[in-house]
Amino acid sequence: MGKVRHRSKHKRDRQPSARRSDTPKSHVDDRPKDETPSSQNGERKTNGNQSQRDGSSESLRSRSGIKLVPLLVTENGWNLNTQFIKNVYKKITAENTLSQLFHDRTCQTEDDFLKIFSNRSNLAVFAFKDGEFASLAWLNQMQDDHAQGHYWFAKAVWGQESVTIAKTIVRYWFSFTKEKSSEKLFKVIVGQTPTGNRRAVAFNKRIGFTFLGTIPKIYKKGVDIFFMENTNG
Repeated sequence: MGKVRHRSKHKRDRQPSARRSDTPKSHVDDRPKDETPSSQNGERKTNGNQSQRDGSSESLRSRSGIKLVPLLVTENGWNLNTQFIKNVYKKITAENTLSQLFHDRTCQTEDDFLKIFSNRSNLAVFAFKDGEFASLAWLNQMQDDHAQGHYWFAKAVWGQESVTIAKTIVRYWFSFTKEKSSEKLFKVIVGQTPTGNRRAVAFNKRIGFTFLGTIPKIYKKGVDIFFMENTNG
């Protein structure tokens, strides 16, 4: 994950740049959007028409109490305010899992965190379980028909709940279609974790990833590579 440009919170109302031709609709909304109030945890409430849009938060609610909220880019900026993103960072650091999430040390401060998710090449989604924030995940390094996936889970959902949430997120990623087409955008999601992280290896296998191999001498000891194929693609 390389160095990315920082977008100040004072510039949230500027016009977003033109979208890539392969950007999934669920992460870009070009329609005008009325200003809506924020809830106490910083999540922007949706207006009446948002549930009708592809990729809206209302359309991504599952029967298991899991709700996915993509970080959308609108003409007015993010659909989730900056304070919510900051609160996510604070939760990750409070649970002492920042270094596990960013094992390449690209994120060590709150500003680093904001820079990463202000970069349009990082397609982020937040998962809520029964109304409580439970997970952050994102895709990047998109090329041809594959992308690299990343995810983090709050300790409160570690165990079977995190497996269920992860599978919901992966299904969501594989639901992306190319613009003005029904063709699936991604056929493969690639993941990586430092060699020796047995819990991560076991977790990746539980949610459907296949172990591909190890690249030595990366991130100290090396990195294990996983992939998951979209069987519906």
